[in-house]
Amino acid sequence: MKTRPFLFALLAALPLALTGCGVIYSKQYYGSPGARSISAESKKSDVLANLGVPNSIYEGENLEAFVYKYAEGQNILGLYATIEREDTVVIMDKKGVVLWVGRVPVGTGMTILAVPGLDATHPVRTETLLFDPENYSIETSGE
Repeated sequence: MKTRPFLFALLAALPLALTGCGVIYSKQYYGSPGARSISAESKKSDVLANLGVPNSIYEGENLEAFVYKYAEGQNILGLYATIEREDTVVIMDKKGVVLWVGRVPVGTGMTILAVPGLDATHPVRTETLLFDPENYSIETSGE
C-alpha cells in the first residue's frame, strides 16, 4: 500500500504540531569528551593541549586536579529527550606529571513530553552549557 508512508509521515508530524516544538531531532555534545589522548606520565602541557582549559582546578599539598565537564543530549520531536554528563578528572603531581586520568559519571536524565518554549538545546539547558571556570580565573598577557 502506498498510503502507509504518507500515514507514517502524518503521524510523525502530528506530535510536532501539537507540542508547538520546532525540533524534529537534535543531538548535542558540549565540553571535553573524555581523556582519550591523555595517560599517566603525560605532562600538564599535554593535558592543556588536548583537553583545553579545565572547568575546575583543585590543589592539595602535593597534588593538582583538573576537572573537565562533558554533557551529551538528544531530543526527538520534543517528545523524548535524554542527557548524560560524564566529567574527566586529571590528577597531577606538583611537577605537572599526570598520575591518574579517569571519567566520572555525574548523572543522566530523561524527559518525556517536553514542554514547548524550552531551550533549543533541550535537554541540556543553556546555563549548563556555559562551562565557565568555577573556582579560578584565567589571566593572559599580550606577550
